Amino acid sequence: MTIKEHEIPIIYQVHNKYEVLQKEVKRLRRTVRRSMMERPTLIKKLEQLLEKEIEELDGETAKLAEQVQALRFLRVTSDREEAMKMLEAADSRASTIRAQATTITQHQESFQMTICAFKELKEVEEEITLKMLLWKSLSQWEALTEDWYQKEVKNLDVVEVRKITFEYRGKVDYLLKTAQQQQQQQSDVLLHLKSLVNSLEEKLPVLEALTDSALRPRHWQEIDTALGQPLPSPLTLAQVDEMNLHTHAHTLQQVAHTAQLQREMENRLKQVVQDWEASTIPVVDYVRKDTFQLGDLGALESLLLSTDITLHLLLHSQHALHIKQETVKWKNIHTIIKGTLTAMKEFEEEWKALDPVLSTVTAHEVFPLQATMFAASTAFWTKVMTRVADDSLVLSQLRNGMLLEEVLQEKTHLTGLRVCLAPLLSMRRQTCPRLFLLPDTDLLELLTKGQEANICNKYLSRLFTGIGRLIRGQDGQIVALVSPQQEKLKLAKSVVAHHGVEDWIGRVESGMRATLKRLIIKHAKEHLPMDNLHIPLQVLDICRRIQWSTQIIDILDNAYDAKVKPNLHSVLTKIEDDLNILQELINMKVSVQHESRLTYLIITILSLREATKIIIADKPDNRWSYAWLQHLSHLINGEGRRAKVQVSISVENLDYCYEYMGVSEASIQTPSTMRAHHALITAALNHKITD
Repeated sequence: MTIKEHEIPIIYQVHNKYEVLQKEVKRLRRTVRRSMMERPTLIKKLEQLLEKEIEELDGETAKLAEQVQALRFLRVTSDREEAMKMLEAADSRASTIRAQATTITQHQESFQMTICAFKELKEVEEEITLKMLLWKSLSQWEALTEDWYQKEVKNLDVVEVRKITFEYRGKVDYLLKTAQQQQQQQSDVLLHLKSLVNSLEEKLPVLEALTDSALRPRHWQEIDTALGQPLPSPLTLAQVDEMNLHTHAHTLQQVAHTAQLQREMENRLKQVVQDWEASTIPVVDYVRKDTFQLGDLGALESLLLSTDITLHLLLHSQHALHIKQETVKWKNIHTIIKGTLTAMKEFEEEWKALDPVLSTVTAHEVFPLQATMFAASTAFWTKVMTRVADDSLVLSQLRNGMLLEEVLQEKTHLTGLRVCLAPLLSMRRQTCPRLFLLPDTDLLELLTKGQEANICNKYLSRLFTGIGRLIRGQDGQIVALVSPQQEKLKLAKSVVAHHGVEDWIGRVESGMRATLKRLIIKHAKEHLPMDNLHIPLQVLDICRRIQWSTQIIDILDNAYDAKVKPNLHSVLTKIEDDLNILQELINMKVSVQHESRLTYLIITILSLREATKIIIADKPDNRWSYAWLQHLSHLINGEGRRAKVQVSISVENLDYCYEYMGVSEASIQTPSTMRAHHALITAALNHKITD
């Protein structure tokens, strides 16, 4: 057996079910086809039925509107419960009508009919909503205010009262605005609610003033005086209304505002007290572990500044008169704290400057009396700082200003100690004038610790431009000077350094000058190689200048004797040869120190070349011509032990001072620097000052 359409073989039972289903499908197709043909007629009938229902709903809406209109005649004196029942019944009927209207609207939307707006129903609903809002608001407001009026004012939550009052103020304004838009006459119920809200709203400033937590007994007395009668106790909101206190709102607000400002002043003073009760003096370990030193006082200084500003405000504020006595007390404490911290800081600075010097064993030998006095100050400071370390609270250390007096007294002793040291230091400076270059504190350290190499080298560069450190022999004597650039100047005679620092520094100076003079005199006539590292750069420089000056004078003298024009081109040629040699040397790979020496010599030779060109151009006739005398020259005068180097300009001579300069930086001479150089030398010649 097969299905005819598809020739699919099936069993007999399945075929019977297939035949039954096929008949049902055909029947359903006929039913659907008939329904589609009848659809427009059915929709038309449905639309007619809906229109009929709409007419019935409009009739019910009109009846409901008449009932709502009747509610407009309700007055404040009407029975509240009866009015609410009528409104609730109207609202229930309106809800029923709205449900039916919603069903109709859904059918109209489903079958794409013209949708009915039910405007009359909407207006009735709005009217009912407004009236229910009015009567409910009135009932709720009366219930709230009845509770508030029975409470004491101090127990009222004024913030909550203000919030609720503003909420009902919004409802009243909404109802008034709606009535105005609908051009309806305002009912006496609405006006009554408005008057109730206004009445409480004008009492809010009074309630806020009377419940201010800043009010003190003196403020309540001030209020009684201003009102002309005492306020009852306890004071309720009903009594506030009876006494018409809202007419005195400005006075009450002014008293409350004054109380707030006074409380703020009290809180400021209280904060000052709390800050200083908790503040501590910071201390840290000193270099010597047996004592302490002050830590960072920045936090205390900031607190002092803020406290000073606060106390100044309190002393000059009319709202802080009631705490003036306490403010003056803390002003005095502030002055003591500030003076104590300042005195401790200044004392410690003075003490720390002298401690490394006067606490050494050498100090007791050099300055025995002063070292003993300083030991007493050290014992005092150690005792004070130990006490502070044990109890660092600021207020507990003041001791009513006793600490300030003690620190100031000991500071006077330190100042006197410095005064005592001043003549002694002056004597040392007179012995060695170079010591005038050091302040008292540095000089004290040098005098007491000068035998230590690191301390000695620390101050040598400040006393001598060209000396960075000293070289000592096995016997402890000074045998050589080393410049900051590590150039060595071996002294002609070693210097004994076993006595006072001022003595052997003076002998080092003398040895330096004697050694330089000996080297310059010895090599002045020799043609020294430019790359000779065994001879100090300063000696090479001065010797080359002496040779240049001697050559030009010899040429001028010979030409003058022979009555011919001097030929200085040989000098210029020699200078050019020296420049070429120096250029070749500096192009080679040399050390930094060697390069600095060569650079310095190149600058020297260049300045001599420029001076030679100027002399050739000016054509001097003899050594007395201004064309030659205007230039700076270096010459050796005298012989043997009396020989000395002199610097000449014009007809004046100035002795060379033989100050060791080491390998100083080369500076290019310009017309301005040359004029300045000549001006300084001329001034020295005029005032007989040796360079």
